[in-house]
Amino acid sequence: MKHWLTLITVLLVLALAGPALAQGNATPIAYGETVQGEITNAQFEVPYVFTGAANEIVVIYMVADGNDDFYEPSIILLDADNTVLASADGWYDVTLMTTLPAAGEYTVLASRNGGRTGDGVGAYSLSLDVLNTIALGEMLEAEMTNEDAVRYAVEVTGSFTVEFERVSGDFAPELTINVMDESGELNPVGTLQGSALRKVVVTIEPDSDVAPSLYVLQLQEGPWDWNFETVSVQYRLTVTQ
Repeated sequence: MKHWLTLITVLLVLALAGPALAQGNATPIAYGETVQGEITNAQFEVPYVFTGAANEIVVIYMVADGNDDFYEPSIILLDADNTVLASADGWYDVTLMTTLPAAGEYTVLASRNGGRTGDGVGAYSLSLDVLNTIALGEMLEAEMTNEDAVRYAVEVTGSFTVEFERVSGDFAPELTINVMDESGELNPVGTLQGSALRKVVVTIEPDSDVAPSLYVLQLQEGPWDWNFETVSVQYRLTVTQ
């Protein structure tokens, strides 16, 4: 009888310590870092841990290697209490974007669609980043290539103006102005693209009924812009109100 009580006690301790053990085995990841891993039937959720600040907008990107039987990557974001804050599924690649509610430690689970019940196995890459913010009235100068996807967050109230200028380079990126919904999906409210556009100014007048305060500006290669080699652009971006 004593042996059975001991066994039950050990099982209860292990069950209660499960989340803590999972976080303890997590691989640290920092903003701007990309890691590689593998989804297997034995480990269908690979944990990574990072420290974030309140109101930071994090972007987690996962892409399947493409050489294995792994087509539907999945991302799950947990807080320090192992509560699910957000999740996203994709086909070959997936992006999860969300605002952190508080300062603290967070866990990213790299997984597959269906988790335990899924059957995809294979290698992947996972990157973690945080959105830069644009201060109103300040000119931002930067450089990017057609292999990049650059995003900026801007907080405004009411209407605002975005000015984009290509300073030099052979790449003409697509500029989209987006609002982010509760699931982290970006919904474009305006899109600008054109190889002949050197400088463009656009004013966003949101509906009075739906006037979000947070917008995400995204620069990347357009869907119909076929570049067969790496090209770059130097640009200026300004948001005023």
